[in-house]
Amino acid sequence: MVIKVPINSKEDFMTSYAYILLMLNKQAVSESELELLTQFLDLPDRFKYRRFSSSGKKKVIEAYALLNKKLSLVNLNNKLYSLIKKGILRRDEDGVIQIPDYVYKPYLEFLNHRKVTVNLEFYEKARKD
Repeated sequence: MVIKVPINSKEDFMTSYAYILLMLNKQAVSESELELLTQFLDLPDRFKYRRFSSSGKKKVIEAYALLNKKLSLVNLNNKLYSLIKKGILRRDEDGVIQIPDYVYKPYLEFLNHRKVTVNLEFYEKARKD
């Protein structure tokens, strides 16, 4: 079965995609959290391995300022922790915040091809008797 979802922008894509991911995990995500995630995803390639470093965070705060929006470092960190708790972001074994492939790769695919196909697999969990 294919369900086609019309998308107008990368922000629309992130909102729709995150909604599906979080709905499956029975979580809720705010527009401001998705906007923040999109800003981190849009950082230049030189930030690829350090998106959530001090310099990456500074760049995102600057991007918000260009949009005439205020974002403090405390508010930014609170939103990041919320996204970690919801499973949209994760920490690696060294505690470094990462964007999981299931979030990052579809986003790149959408930017490059303006289309993303996502396959969902539903299965019965093993019962503990």
